[in-house]
Amino acid sequence: MADTTNFMSQADFGKLVRQWSVKIKERSLGNLVFHTKVETKARKTPKLQATIKTSIRRYYGDISHIGFGFEPQGIYLHYGVGRGYVRNGGKVKITRKPKRYRKDGKPYKGSEKYREPHDWLDVEIRTGIKELANYVQNYHGDRAMQQVLKMVERVTIEKK
Repeated sequence: MADTTNFMSQADFGKLVRQWSVKIKERSLGNLVFHTKVETKARKTPKLQATIKTSIRRYYGDISHIGFGFEPQGIYLHYGVGRGYVRNGGKVKITRKPKRYRKDGKPYKGSEKYREPHDWLDVEIRTGIKELANYVQNYHGDRAMQQVLKMVERVTIEKK
């Protein structure tokens, strides 16, 4: 009989993936707070911070999907868009009229504030994906090895 004590179990794999998703969530919350230091009427992040959730879906007991959910406000912050601002060709453009005008009817120079996109979630996923890939590789490699060992045990002939 083969020794299976060193193989990663399904429960251990699930625990590692859950820990990874929570770590990514916490890091992205830190990025969110960093990018929105100044609270404005348009960017009230406590509501967004409270809605960030992780989800793990399973297929026949194995983890098949990891998801991150949050308010639509997180997408607007990520792309730098919102009321009067659209993203076109990778750049944020203003579609609304300026708020301040000179006496001659032209807008004041500098009265238009441009928004910038803030990559608060994807950057953490990109930096942590290799760690997750290692977990997946170890788990599925162990499962494949277990299957091979089962096949070998059936085929071997013991001499007495």
